[in-house]
Amino acid sequence: MSRCPFCEKPIAAGSASCPHCRAPLEGMLPSGGESLEERVRALLDADQKIEAVKLYREETAASLAEAKEAVEALQAGRGLPVETPKDAAGIESEVLRLLGQRKKIEAIKLYRQHAGGGLKEAKEAVEALGERHGLDVRGSGCLGVVLCLVLCWSAVVAWFAA
Repeated sequence: MSRCPFCEKPIAAGSASCPHCRAPLEGMLPSGGESLEERVRALLDADQKIEAVKLYREETAASLAEAKEAVEALQAGRGLPVETPKDAAGIESEVLRLLGQRKKIEAIKLYRQHAGGGLKEAKEAVEALGERHGLDVRGSGCLGVVLCLVLCWSAVVAWFAA
């Protein structure tokens, strides 16, 4: 059984998201035990070069140019360069660091960059991760803005009333 790269709890093979931390897992876990090279080659055989480049980028965190070059190397029969897969623990610690600095939006952006998925799923996964580590991340952070607007509006009303 596979483990979630974010919370390390067991998950069923082929899961779209972790049932424990709700992290989106598409593209994070190998499907059916196939290597990255086998999955990229299968996409190339199906004339899906763009999808092959996307898969390579998701699995290795390579730039678009690096991924395109690697896929074209495989297409030319040279094989994929050896790449280190994304470091889930490093991503998690960076997300937690950003949450600790009250930079929730940046944490969600980072999570989406590495895990993929939609904004809602990324937000939920980042919040779940923060809660597991005792961080208060659910607040919207707009109370100060609302109070400022109310005070300004009160000042304008008081000025016109005088």
